[in-house]
Amino acid sequence: MTRRTLWLTRWEWGCCGGPLEPGQRVTLSVWPVDDGQRSWLTEAVGADLTARIDGVEMHHEEDPAPERLTGTLARLSTVSMPSRLVHSERPPLPLGALPAARRLIGPPGSGVYIGVPHSPFVTHHESVPGPPVVQETPRIPPRRETGDADARSAAGARSAARAAEQAASDAEAEAHAARGTVPPPGEVEPRLVGYLVELDVDGA
Repeated sequence: MTRRTLWLTRWEWGCCGGPLEPGQRVTLSVWPVDDGQRSWLTEAVGADLTARIDGVEMHHEEDPAPERLTGTLARLSTVSMPSRLVHSERPPLPLGALPAARRLIGPPGSGVYIGVPHSPFVTHHESVPGPPVVQETPRIPPRRETGDADARSAAGARSAARAAEQAASDAEAEAHAARGTVPPPGEVEPRLVGYLVELDVDGA
């Protein structure tokens, strides 16, 4: 039995990939780490971690995968990179564009919308120098909603905390907009970028 270390990109697996847990039997579509793959992996997570990866899982490609690997998941890890939230001035709206958008807040077809103010800033995550943070995890994606009351309470508390942080960030952005200044960069924090999957391949 051969163990392969594979890379799963966060957005791709979050888009249409089911939950994974150690001990689970899976079949994955895998591309080799060729020059093109190695280049963007090195840019994303650094050369040292890239050297440990011997395949990239992808399932949005038009062409069939070079390998279809079936086996048992031995270990799962999250990979995060240090980054910070950065604001930059939003380019002027095109002539005739509306300064506010509408977001549906009722059920589909209800016609219930709320106005979304047009922010004067564009925000994005900026990577900062530093090694990747690799942490073993019991599940991909890391969080799971359960029927347990404590779990629901904890999830609600996290959601409320995120909402409060977003409200504070929005208020700060509005204050800077009023003064004609750009908000300073946020604190450096680890940002999840993908996963490492160690797969014990059948018959290899």
